[in-house]
Amino acid sequence: MMRIIPGILIVSLGMLFLAPACHSGNGKEGQEVADTLALVGVGDSVQMAMLNERLKQDPGDHGALNERAMLYLNNGHMNEALRDISNALNLQPDKPDYLLTLSDIYLGLSQPQKTRETLLKVLGLEEQNTNAMLKLAELSLYYRDYEGVQSYARRALQVDPGLPQAYFILGFMSKEQGDTSAAIRYF
Repeated sequence: MMRIIPGILIVSLGMLFLAPACHSGNGKEGQEVADTLALVGVGDSVQMAMLNERLKQDPGDHGALNERAMLYLNNGHMNEALRDISNALNLQPDKPDYLLTLSDIYLGLSQPQKTRETLLKVLGLEEQNTNAMLKLAELSLYYRDYEGVQSYARRALQVDPGLPQAYFILGFMSKEQGDTSAAIRYF
């Protein structure tokens, strides 16, 4: 019972916060906000409302566009995510974090070649970007390109020897190749 009350309180406060946002301004703008909020879950709707407000105040806030793109991505709305990240990249075309978001969207849209190209662009901008290296290692694992897996995972480990995800990827690759003892070592 005690756990339910804080949850109800949070949802109620969120709805109080969202209600004015959905009905402020002209009808068209209010409907756009309501439509945007309908795309995400209750837990994300407060964050979405805050991002919408930031973008209403400053449409050129590329950070807010990236955050909203990630929120759309996490809720499975790829077209909206792609729209927002494209707008953010128009404002900041060589921002590695935005390109990483774009690569995740491409992956969600089942476009692995564009995913790979985008990740390689990130590495062209930041040679030491372990996130891009690990994503390329995972993509290589998916295609059973074991040389690529080893190359990108080991490269990431050279930058940061304590990356658990790199060891996991190498372990999974070893398991797929039938080398159980190597897989155990990596895991």
